[in-house]
Parts: sequence; C-alpha cells; structure tokens
Amino acid sequence: MRQNANPGSGGMAAEVTDAIRCITTIPTESLSIKAQGGWVFLCGELQSRHQKEFVEEVVRHLDGVKGVTNLIAIDPHPVSRN
Repeated sequence: MRQNANPGSGGMAAEVTDAIRCITTIPTESLSIKAQGGWVFLCGELQSRHQKEFVEEVVRHLDGVKGVTNLIAIDPHPVSRN
C-alpha cells in the first residue's frame, strides 16, 4: 500500500494504512492512501463494492479524520500478478 502524507497531516496516512492492514480480508497491495488536513483520499482497486465501502467505513471512524474521498475502483476479476 502506498501512502502520501502532506506536511501537517500528523502521520494520518500511516494511521489509515495501519488500520486497513488490520483487516485481513482486504488486499492492501492495490491501494494507495493520501491524507491532507484531516481529509483522506483512498485510491486503487478492490474486488467488490463491499470491500470498498468497508475500507471507507473503517477510515471514517479513525481519530482526526474529517472526511474521506473514496476513489477505489472495483475490478471483480483481478489479473494475477505472478
């Protein structure tokens, strides 16, 4: 998972990344996180709308998060990356 925190974000991108990594059913390697001024931007691809919504819900409840922009795309048939 890639993360990008702007100065003043207080490590929020790292906190978001840690929270999502705790969810073992979410493949984090295809996500990227950016945090700016309490706003979190989620990008990447997941396999289902449920996963996308679940990640957003987890992030919304973290301390300091003012809002979430969920730009995660749904790809129900991911290509194997072997």
